Amino acid sequence: MRTLQSIAGWVSPLVLAVAVAHADLPAEWEVEVFAGRIHDIATGGGIVACATDGGFLLYEPATGDFGQVVDAGCRDGDCLRSNRLTAVSRDAQGRYWVGTLRSGVTALSPIPGGLQYSHFFTENDTAGGALLSDSVRAIFAFEDETVYVGTSRGVAQIDLAGAFGEYNDLASRRRGEDGFPNADVHDVAADATHVWVATDSGVVRYERLQPLALEVLSDSLEGGSTAVVEIVGGDVYAGTDVGVHVWDDAAGHWRRIRNTSATPTPDFEVLSLALDPSADPPRIAVGSQLEVWYFNGFVWGPCSPATLPLLEQRIFSAVAAVGDTLWTSQGNINGEGAFLERTTFGNCSWERIAPNSIPPSELRFVDYDRMRGDLWIGTGFAGIARRAADGTWCVFNGNDPDVAANMSDPAGRVSAFRVDRSGAVWFTFLPIEAQAPVDRLVADPNCVHGLDVWRHIRPGQGGFGGRYWRIEEDGSGNRFFLADGDPAGPGGVDLLSADTLQVANVRADLIGGSGVGALEFERRSGAWTFAWLGVNNRGDQGLIRWINSDDLFNPTSSNFTILPLTRLGGGGNLEVNSYRALAYDASRGELWAGTDNGIFRYDVGRGVVDLELRKKQDAAPGLLSPDVRDLLLDDRNNLWIATADGLNRIALPAPAAKESLTVDAFSTREKIEELNAGVPIEVGILYLLERTLAPLPGPEVGSLAYDASQDLLQIGTGSGLATLDVERLDARVSIPIERAVVFPNPVRAFDDPTEIFLADVSVPANVMIYNLEGELVHSTLITDLAVPVWDLRIFVNRSGQGSSFFNAASGIYMVRVENDTGTKVAPLVVIR
Repeated sequence: MRTLQSIAGWVSPLVLAVAVAHADLPAEWEVEVFAGRIHDIATGGGIVACATDGGFLLYEPATGDFGQVVDAGCRDGDCLRSNRLTAVSRDAQGRYWVGTLRSGVTALSPIPGGLQYSHFFTENDTAGGALLSDSVRAIFAFEDETVYVGTSRGVAQIDLAGAFGEYNDLASRRRGEDGFPNADVHDVAADATHVWVATDSGVVRYERLQPLALEVLSDSLEGGSTAVVEIVGGDVYAGTDVGVHVWDDAAGHWRRIRNTSATPTPDFEVLSLALDPSADPPRIAVGSQLEVWYFNGFVWGPCSPATLPLLEQRIFSAVAAVGDTLWTSQGNINGEGAFLERTTFGNCSWERIAPNSIPPSELRFVDYDRMRGDLWIGTGFAGIARRAADGTWCVFNGNDPDVAANMSDPAGRVSAFRVDRSGAVWFTFLPIEAQAPVDRLVADPNCVHGLDVWRHIRPGQGGFGGRYWRIEEDGSGNRFFLADGDPAGPGGVDLLSADTLQVANVRADLIGGSGVGALEFERRSGAWTFAWLGVNNRGDQGLIRWINSDDLFNPTSSNFTILPLTRLGGGGNLEVNSYRALAYDASRGELWAGTDNGIFRYDVGRGVVDLELRKKQDAAPGLLSPDVRDLLLDDRNNLWIATADGLNRIALPAPAAKESLTVDAFSTREKIEELNAGVPIEVGILYLLERTLAPLPGPEVGSLAYDASQDLLQIGTGSGLATLDVERLDARVSIPIERAVVFPNPVRAFDDPTEIFLADVSVPANVMIYNLEGELVHSTLITDLAVPVWDLRIFVNRSGQGSSFFNAASGIYMVRVENDTGTKVAPLVVIR
């Protein structure tokens, strides 16, 4: 695990520099996510807390430390339920309430040693269920009494009675009911008298207490649509698609805040709003499309941070203020941004504060520098980046002038990517109906971009076609550039020798097609004799065997043979539209092919397709998604399958039992729920959460890399990077639950506190301890066997009095242990 640090003691542990996500992360996983777009900011308690596309981001201005809390894939609820956050609010007790895109509301409470999580969502048969909607648009915590949640179905209410609250269905206001307009909810705020709701039909307010009488206050709001409502100093401000308004309660209408001079008031769409009430009248900042607007009490004017080359069409979706300090974050529709910027009201000189993290863009490729041990990634819209052994990231994209002067596409698009055996990085992009150079980078080890060494292969140079979506390297260091088949390029495969002195161009006249989706060699070290090409749009004629008979750079048609995809058992031939990846298992003589419609296994010796796997539909083995992105064989006879909906694994059996396949699945909570909801009722549950849930940053797995020296699998997803310790994963699932023991047993406490532990059990494991009356007296999630299970204390929460504890009395208790292998219940004797 990477280094964990706390932020101002608020929570321990949190993560410095956006690294490992949560203390409850399963022991075999590490996760890194980019913060992504910041949608909402809450200030208070000396922390700037941000709801982002990549989890809960925190920044402590006093120390300059960043921290992050993300979904750790836990089953018992002791983590976030989603990384895609939409809103955040801090209540009077210091708890943070965060809203998610599709997974309801989570309250994060600091407790000794970490965080306590409470969840509110629509499932009404589960604790925390019955929330109005899981799609959360806004949250407002009113003092220590009530949390108001703006959702896609109206405004939900959570009453904060005791330590945590309960959803109040009677007090919630639904769209199209009880006078509430059938309009989208965008924001919510409350004062002592009313709840104020910004909708796309103006502003609604209703009484905070019974009878909850409701009014629609859309009068004089030009445009009608209202995105923001804020209450400062007793005044209510509304942000619309033309500007900012303030409610005149005595007159009963909205008044637009205009320039007091003869200068016309500019129109701008208000996406976010912050006020400094220390001035009279208050100073106002507005986050909008392209600009931050500032009102100094007299006139409006732009007051925006400096632009970045990769942030075209920027959006300021969040602004917040604490005192006279103004915070914002600039992003764009591609999700780029992931940093904070601050200034003081009236001073348009901004300071940019960026965490050390993955560039905020879709992660498409992941690969190792085998010379230095560094990890490299290629992204969709933010260039490439290197993670050194100490966890620091070095980014190469057009935001740096030295990189922009050398990178062929400063916009940062990456369509093909490979780190070769020398440590050089090769990459390119796919323009529309055009060709592009291939870039070769030898990076300065200290991230001094002025010392980077660049080379380029221009389209036409050596016959290179300039349109590639995959780059492979064989055991001798030769590089193979696989073309996408677009008519703008000649297509096929372009081959460059390890010493860059020889070039070969393999075209459609040799392989029968121009779009080559995959290439695999019969061996990964030294020279190879056979290789396989997957040529797209060739039906059952697209699998090609390439013979290397000392003429690699002078191939002829005799070097290439079509391998018809004949199904075993006379089931006709297999038609393939698009190949994505190939993986050869030399010990079994099996070639696995990933396609846009699942995977198939080709028995090389018999020349037949003997297995096909597509999307799982019922109890039979299948994939999370037929949209396969990558394949990888590790040193433990595991075939890993990257799909659009998560990661699959097949533990390959002995050849004598080759038909007995088990397909394991790893995905996010949201994706599992979506897949289960999409099957007919007679099928039942397609995926069990306890067997499938994994802390992937996102379900879209695009690329895999394997470090054999450490047995680590690197998993590149659309939302970040996950690292899986394959050995620890295998060990975790291999210990039968019947072997689990709790010790010491009996435990002789006497007058000293004594702790009990677990042994011979796979972690993570849930532990629940009951007395003989069946009452739950203690529960915990164990991710490390060195951590005590119970200290023989029983905690009690009393409404209005906080929590207290007492020592467990002598007697017999029942210990229930649950993990992926099953459940065991055993007695525990306490003697005092």
